[in-house]
Amino acid sequence: MKRAPVEIYYYRTNKGRGEMLRLAAELGGVSYDMQGLQELRGRDITPFQQIPILIDPNVRIPGADSLILAQSGAILRYIGRIGQLYAIDPLSDARIDQVIEAVRDIKTPLISISFNASDSKTKIIAEVLPTHFSYLERLLAKNVNKNFFVGDRYTLADVVVYDVIADALSIE
Repeated sequence: MKRAPVEIYYYRTNKGRGEMLRLAAELGGVSYDMQGLQELRGRDITPFQQIPILIDPNVRIPGADSLILAQSGAILRYIGRIGQLYAIDPLSDARIDQVIEAVRDIKTPLISISFNASDSKTKIIAEVLPTHFSYLERLLAKNVNKNFFVGDRYTLADVVVYDVIADALSIE
């Protein structure tokens, strides 16, 4: 049975954390529909009064029509599971989560650049990015297959690293 598309609501004004959700859905073959904040107007469905959120009409939850999931990390992992972007064993899954959390340590200051003064931007570019990207390089070098962060195929780990590199390269 074919799955109905999941709906992902995000801020359209910047890529923020919405882009990695889109990338994961694409790579995992998860049918999706990206929606902006304006499509939520008048609907009080966000669990924490913020986006991104995901609505999966394929999953029925008692007391609700569909699964409504908040928080970008939870949404990313959910998409990864239904798109088979996790491994098949707990150790490999933990290694994927390790990369996701390491990327979060890079992504948070990158997102803050658009809200902070230029001295913060200079420090992030000069110190934060080189340090954290060197950690990721070491992890990649330790994997038997040097083309992927975990195992021998694309996983969520590769998606989030690609996304944060694209963000870093787009700094003006």
